Amino acid sequence: MFGIDGTILAFIVLAGFSAGAVAYAFLFNRISTEKQVGRRLETIKT
Repeated sequence: MFGIDGTILAFIVLAGFSAGAVAYAFLFNRISTEKQVGRRLETIKT
């Protein structure tokens, strides 16, 4: 399959999933922080 061993292909796929999971964790933390800041600003405005 494409001249790549199946084990190496599986390793590449798993490494990609791991990198995606780490990126999602960082982005989720940033998004939740922005939501909290937005809520605080709304309570100050009212």
